[in-house]
Amino acid sequence: TSCTPATIGTRNPQLDEYVNIWNGDTVSLQSVAPGIATCTTVVHVEDVENPTCVEYDTIVYSPGTNLGIEIECGDCFESVINVPTDLKIGDINVLNLMGTAGDVYDLDVVLISPEGKEVRLFNNVCNQGDDDFNINFDDDGFALVAAPCNPFGGGGTYTPQEELKNYYLDDMMGDWTLQISNHSCNAEVAVLENWELQIMGILPYSQGDTILPNDPGLCSAEFCWIHPILEDNCCEGTIDVEYIAISPPTLRVPRGGRIIQGTSVCEIFDVGRTLVKYTLIDQYGNMSMCSFEVHVDDVEDPVITNCPGDQILHLDCGLCDIAWSYNYKATDNCFVDTIIIQPPNGTVFPIGDTTICVIAIDSTGNADTCKYTLTVKEYVPLSNEFSCVDDL
Repeated sequence: TSCTPATIGTRNPQLDEYVNIWNGDTVSLQSVAPGIATCTTVVHVEDVENPTCVEYDTIVYSPGTNLGIEIECGDCFESVINVPTDLKIGDINVLNLMGTAGDVYDLDVVLISPEGKEVRLFNNVCNQGDDDFNINFDDDGFALVAAPCNPFGGGGTYTPQEELKNYYLDDMMGDWTLQISNHSCNAEVAVLENWELQIMGILPYSQGDTILPNDPGLCSAEFCWIHPILEDNCCEGTIDVEYIAISPPTLRVPRGGRIIQGTSVCEIFDVGRTLVKYTLIDQYGNMSMCSFEVHVDDVEDPVITNCPGDQILHLDCGLCDIAWSYNYKATDNCFVDTIIIQPPNGTVFPIGDTTICVIAIDSTGNADTCKYTLTVKEYVPLSNEFSCVDDL
């Protein structure tokens, strides 16, 4: 391109020109056909690196320099975006690449990293005479051949002609250059109006063990988090999640399986401890794991629903004490483990006041207490007439 100057050697005037009959009219720079010898060897490169769990820090950088400047025929135009963040690249996209051009077909657009690595976004697209461009580039976009023209891209997202994942694991910090060569000499000049760089920097997976209270009235809690992303020297791989009951071992757990990396997820976790375990396998079978715990605490006390309040019992004639029982009931967001009554049901109470204490305890030790006074009163005759013992 006009942005990459080239040189070519000169022919030795003492040698006759050699014409290769298999290559049409193209002439060689030497008159003697080269001798050819071949040998082969097999190089086996084995991937021995395990994948790791990471997350992305997504940042959009803009604007580029030199916006609004005319790019004439033969010009080598450059616009620069400086990235100050010092992270490795997990993913990268070019957003809102917009401008005018008399002939998009004659534009050659290349993205160059701070390390000098080049990725061609597009050239020789649309038909000659089609103008302007408004497009986003993402390796997960639609095929570039499906992009509309006038303007090229129509504001949609398409795959570049060369993959942006070539920048995977490169350093993101430094000057990123958008290079545009205009080979159109019969149309209007081109003008770059805007472009943005979206870079997902790699960070260690930060989801750690989590303790949360139960949702009100439930023996569980909803927890939302973001699945990890597989980072690997060879890029590709899968992640499966498994939910394992720790305590109690009979805990109900969500259903596991293959995940979509880097997506937000919400699951219901029962009161107790659940291990969330991820298994990562790269395309060559290397495996690793990462995990965290979700601990849901039951913070709700049970409720004794029929605490009777203070009670007065009147003895019948001739009695000095009386037995007392009561059917206590309690509810809980999980379940009531036990109800303790002191003194217990069926206790015989003498004349006087006795405090009865009832404690309902749920499965995690939360408790509700009910106290009331039981008063036993001796028999009081209805008249003051004396009676013989035999008549009583």
